[in-house]
Amino acid sequence: MSRNNEPLIRDFLKRNGVRDPRKIAEICRGFDLTKPVYQRLVEPGDRLFQFLRNEDVSRPVSQTGNWFCLAGATMDGLAIFSGLAGRRLQEFAVQYPVLGLEGTAASLPRAWGWAGGGGGGATQIYLPPQALFALVGVGTHLPA
Repeated sequence: MSRNNEPLIRDFLKRNGVRDPRKIAEICRGFDLTKPVYQRLVEPGDRLFQFLRNEDVSRPVSQTGNWFCLAGATMDGLAIFSGLAGRRLQEFAVQYPVLGLEGTAASLPRAWGWAGGGGGGATQIYLPPQALFALVGVGTHLPA
């Protein structure tokens, strides 16, 4: 399976303007290449979730990233953790149809530099930068 997944990912990224070889390799490492990876049409009405990093001195403004999950995913399942500033679960409503890559999060070693690492195994969706226009933030899901 892995022989077909990496070329599919690389082709998708290049067609969607991601051309930096380091960025492409980083995105490929985020997927478990032994499991299916495929293009997915994300459609209006779909809901996606993201564990956004909280603001801190180095990131004074919260930014939407490119990696999303489905309801019920855990940070460990996505191979990320809270880091020093923490993360909050943000829900997004899809307003326009866009293509993304869907697959299984790879297990990654812990890296404090980007607050990543964990068991992996959860379904994740990568949206290229220009696809983020299709999302509208619905709200955060903070623990009570």
